[in-house]
Amino acid sequence: VVVDNVSVGAISSYPFSNLTGNHTITAHFMTNPVLSLITTSPLPPAVVGAYYSQTLTVTGGIPTYTWSGAINPYVWSLKWGSMLPDGLTLNGTGVISGTPTQSAVGTRNFYVGVKAPDNSTGLWPLTISVSYTGNTVTFVAGINGSLTGATSQNVNYNGSTTAVTAVPATGYHFANWTG
Repeated sequence: VVVDNVSVGAISSYPFSNLTGNHTITAHFMTNPVLSLITTSPLPPAVVGAYYSQTLTVTGGIPTYTWSGAINPYVWSLKWGSMLPDGLTLNGTGVISGTPTQSAVGTRNFYVGVKAPDNSTGLWPLTISVSYTGNTVTFVAGINGSLTGATSQNVNYNGSTTAVTAVPATGYHFANWTG
């Protein structure tokens, strides 16, 4: 806002008091910058049981300053009933974080929305994949016997091993598996 050819800053109202003459006030307007998502989709993949953190970044909008001079943050949220994989959350500052659980394995599509301090908004689809590295199962033969089959196997969540057969040495018999 310009008052008597002097800028008084970006204010939406200006009070006059003790008027003794004519004054000219010019209010300038501009379109709000479009919000643009900088973070790309798909997001980096997550792994079950490993901590995950990804910050979503946006540009645009008109920042609003608080009395301390800090810029008010953008406010993020999930939209249209979207859900993140189990174990992950989105906070209001745009950080997706947490530790994915086994039920989160797969690819999840969701929508995030953001509101800038100037009330401009944006909505974007994102995708994240959660994988499970599996469990290692190791079969070991006790003394007086041997094993046939793959004795070290990587097994996916809810998966099964391939058959391993315990073969007793002559004069012995198979008793049981332990572990």
